[in-house]
Amino acid sequence: MEGVQHLTVDFLAAHGGGYLPTHIGRSDHAWTTRPDAAAGCAHQPSSYLRRLYLDSLVHDPYVLRELIRAAGPDRVLLGSDFPFDMGTEDPVGALRAARLPDADFHAVRGGNAAALLRLT
Repeated sequence: MEGVQHLTVDFLAAHGGGYLPTHIGRSDHAWTTRPDAAAGCAHQPSSYLRRLYLDSLVHDPYVLRELIRAAGPDRVLLGSDFPFDMGTEDPVGALRAARLPDADFHAVRGGNAAALLRLT
């Protein structure tokens, strides 16, 4: 339609997206086996997961690696939860502890945020 503008909204879920990334297999299974779980959901839940942005604050290097695997290295942004007590004083150190490939490390450390905020 001429003259119609489309708005794109990006969502950022805190704390690694909570339950969703770690149980996406269960969500996909429910979508394929239960009609009530698929109602109103045109695609498998895992396809929507890769449309969200998630922060890296999960407090476990293994969980962080799995989060990046599930959501994609371009969908995770550095999180700190500063200044709250559940945060981390060294978010980059936590990122280093995950021993990510260099490209993923740099993307999460700031590249993804710069792209999301259109700073690059």
